[in-house]
Amino acid sequence: KRDDLLPVIRPQLMQLHFAQQEACAYALGQLKDQQSLAKLEKIASSSYPTVALTAQIALYRLGQEKALDTIEQAAQKGDL
Repeated sequence: KRDDLLPVIRPQLMQLHFAQQEACAYALGQLKDQQSLAKLEKIASSSYPTVALTAQIALYRLGQEKALDTIEQAAQKGDL
């Protein structure tokens, strides 16, 4: 319930460092930030698997049911 942090987190999502992208995607999903849908969809195809999966999880939390398929596939492959 820290929506006041969203203006700080949103711009960080598109930074170059993959760990920062992953952390921001997670936070935006937890905070259910609908404003970040387009950016999350963009990084959901990241070449970094952890970033892509975290973005998919965030998208699912934002109501994007189609993301569940990707998440389930990763889980079946043993990806935590």
